[in-house]
Amino acid sequence: MGPIANIGTFESVCNLLSHPTRRALLHMLWEIETPTTVETVACALVDADGSQSDGAEQTEEIKQLEIALYHVHLPKMADVGVINYDPRTGTIRTNDTTYIAYNVLDHVLSENDF
Repeated sequence: MGPIANIGTFESVCNLLSHPTRRALLHMLWEIETPTTVETVACALVDADGSQSDGAEQTEEIKQLEIALYHVHLPKMADVGVINYDPRTGTIRTNDTTYIAYNVLDHVLSENDF
């Protein structure tokens, strides 16, 4: 069974990529070395957002994003097979199907303005 069989159904991939946080996360994971952690990813996503939050507001944004990543986005991405995620350690790893999902996202974004 090749990597494409592990990525789940077309509908599950489309659902996965329909959320802006998961799109940003997939893009970021493609560009950084893994393994990485939930905390590192949350900080990077908040920094990439470019918001002009002060220190306390930014810390709260990071905390809220960590919670959302831990409970929603990372498990969903792992269930589809796009990443390997260990909630006990907070470790995130890319895999062969990360490349496939990233290429789908890249193709869709190059064809449409989102």
